[in-house]
Formats: sequence, structure tokens, C-alpha cells
Amino acid sequence: RITGGSGGSAPASAGTYEYYVRRAHHAGSWYSSNAARLDATLGRYLLDAEGELSAISATIGGSNGVPRAIISPHAGFDYSGPAAAYSYLALKEALMA
Repeated sequence: RITGGSGGSAPASAGTYEYYVRRAHHAGSWYSSNAARLDATLGRYLLDAEGELSAISATIGGSNGVPRAIISPHAGFDYSGPAAAYSYLALKEALMA
């Protein structure tokens, strides 16, 4: 638990905030416990999604709308990572438009 800073949870007392960083309980089972390998895997999912979405967008002539919400799978990254990457990439592009 870290105390101080701005934002976060409700103030513990005037001018202080308490933060809780949750331990990664599933590291090593549902996703890699190696930070570099995990970063490379997630980066690959996002690059693959970006390339495919760019090709689709060029084929259909641009976006058909702005997402109002995403429903993203959250199983192990090997199972749901690529689908989640499409969801978050579409949201990122909409927010940056």
C-alpha cells in the first residue's frame, strides 16, 4: 500500500490517498510471468490487429462508426489476447479521432 499523491481511492485523511497494487495472481499460468515475454506477446497481438484493421478499413472505405463500448474477453492471453487487441485498438482509434 502506498500513501500520497493525487487521484486514486477516496482520501484516507485530509490530503492523503491510499493506493493498492494488486499482485498478479495468474502470472505464469494464464500469461507469462516474464515481463519482457509478456510485453512482446501483447505488442504482437496489437500489431497484428492494427495491420488487419488497416486492411479492412481500406477495403470498406474507412470506419463505419465510433464504438460506444467494448466487450473484451479476458481469459488467458493465449486464448483471448488477439480478440482483446482488436477491441482495445478500435477504442483507441475512436478516442484519438
